[in-house]
This record gives sequence, C-alpha cells and structure tokens, in this order.
Amino acid sequence: MYSSLLLVFFSVPSFAAPSSGVPAAFQTYQKSFASLIGAQPKITLLANTSESLFHEAAVYHPPTKSLFVTSDHVENPGTNSTKILLTHVSGLNSPNDVKIQTMDTDIPNVDSGYYRPTPHSCIADDTIVMMGQGNMSVTPGVYLLNPRSPFNTTKILDSYGGYTFNSVNDVVIAKDGSIWFTDPIYGFVEGETPAALLPNQVYRFDPCNGSVKVVADQLIRPNGIAINADDSVIYIGDVGASPGDGSLDVQGPRTIYAYDHKGTFLQNRRVFAMPDGLKTGVDGMKVDNMGNVWGGVTGEGVSVWDKDGILLGKIALDGNIANLGFGEPGELFVMGGNYLWRVDLAPFVKGSTS
Repeated sequence: MYSSLLLVFFSVPSFAAPSSGVPAAFQTYQKSFASLIGAQPKITLLANTSESLFHEAAVYHPPTKSLFVTSDHVENPGTNSTKILLTHVSGLNSPNDVKIQTMDTDIPNVDSGYYRPTPHSCIADDTIVMMGQGNMSVTPGVYLLNPRSPFNTTKILDSYGGYTFNSVNDVVIAKDGSIWFTDPIYGFVEGETPAALLPNQVYRFDPCNGSVKVVADQLIRPNGIAINADDSVIYIGDVGASPGDGSLDVQGPRTIYAYDHKGTFLQNRRVFAMPDGLKTGVDGMKVDNMGNVWGGVTGEGVSVWDKDGILLGKIALDGNIANLGFGEPGELFVMGGNYLWRVDLAPFVKGSTS
C-alpha cells in the first residue's frame, strides 16, 4: 500500500517591479515599503571623492543641517601608514552646494558617533558622542565632540576597570543619557592596536556616575548598534562572518539581534534579521520613528526590516556601503566609501531620536 505525498514548494521572496516614477534601485518586498519611500523617491549622489571619505558615523547635526562622517583607512602622506579622517559636510541640499571640510582631530582612528537632541544633563547640550578605535600609542575611547568650530573634543572613557577597550566601534545614547557601545577586536586584527585584553562585548556607560558595565557578550564581532524611539529595544549586529582579516567565514554570524532594554540591562536576546546575501552583513543601523530598522548592507546598499524582522525592501546603491543616518524628515544619508548618497523618502519618515 502506498500513500501519496503532496509536495508544496515555496519560492524565495522576490521584489516587485517598481511603480511608474520609482527608480529601479528601490526594490519592494512588502507593500508597506512603498509608503515609506513615497510616490517619488529620489537618489542623489552628493559627492564623489578620490579617497574613501564616506565610511562610518553619518551623524546628522540638525542645528547646522550638516553631517559628520568618518573615512575608511586612507594613506597618511609622508608615512607608510594609514589614518581615518573625520569630515564635516555641509550644503546637503544639492551636489553643487556641498562643502567638504576634513578636520584635524585628536580622536585616534575615529569611527562612529551619535547625536541626541535632548540628552540627559550629564552630557552637555549640542554635543556628539564619538568613538575612537585607538592606535598603538593612544588607547581606544569614548569622546565628546563639539559640532561647531573649533570642533574640540574631550575623552570621557577609555577602559573597563584596569583593561583598555579593544577598538570601540558604534554607539547610541538612551533617553537617560547612558551611552551604549560595541567593542570588537578589529583594531588588533587589522594591526592598528595592541593585543586585545577584553572579549568582544557591548557596554553601557553612565556619564553621571562614571559606572561601566557589560550588557551583552557571546558575540563574535559586535558592530552596529541602534535604539528605537521609546528606548524599549536595542539592536546589535554581529558580523563574525567577517573577522576583519579579509577572510569570509560563511558559517559565521551576520545577524542582527534584538534585545529588550530594561534599565541597565539587555534582556531576551533573539534573532531579529539577517541579510540574504552570502557575502553581506549589516554595518551601521538606524531605527526610524515607526520602528523599522534601516541597515547599511555591505555589497548591496540599504535593507529595511519592520519591527518584526520582515524584510520590507532594499535600496541598491553603488560603493562600499557601510553606515547610514537620517537627516531632516524624509532624508536618509548613506555612506558608500567614495560616494555620499542622499535618499529622499516619504516626508513622515525620520530617525527614532530626531
């Protein structure tokens, strides 16, 4: 006696053809993506430079309508070494108006940053928190950056107990003014910093009382971090598939995890999403005012997930896409290495802490 077996095959989700007037770069996987990008989304190449100036940070400063970005490793003239540059970009309305000012800074190998318009009183008003990955002579640390000339900086943290951090990477600020940041060992792997003394972890720093605590571990390469509008969820990207030496571990994580934010703790870790490309991982992430997570996906562009981790859509962009950041309502700036992109979205879309 034989029983029949019914096999049902489900195809991999594909994106829908763009509507009339929508550029092909906008790839819709769920109908709600169309409302986020609006009826006439637009992609503008604001700048194309000979050096890879547009890599990390993408910190928008609303009072001056300008952007702070950091570079990939670029040549340090007159030496056999490289350096990471901090750049101030203004005139973001059109390519003809863009002004690029590379700044001298004492932040060693400056990386990502975060601006919260109404921080806790223990962080001075109108201040950007920046990460310094460190080098062989200056320890990694957390810095405050004055977003106005002379762009002076102040280091506020550089160690956990008696151990220096590995190479602090990305950061967010919670409503209470606490600073949450990732600390992978990329600096050591890339030969930029001494041997790592701490695991790959995530920390919370309270600038009011000086306390520092580990809030997440068991991560291979914690990289991007983001927080939603009501501070209830913090997202952390683990890109352990790319250990930092140029190799690819296809069995390694390239996963975004979601955690419930409860006071000084992160609880209920769960898989939120993973990019669907083999050689892709999310570098920088931001959350919009509706809880959607926007990620800079290496080799692809931007991917957008809803609060349940469902892929809504993608924006295909050229360049070595890394970080991104929201600007004015309806604006998204994307770092593409040599390229600085502005994406015009529906006017109601803005960053979770804008």
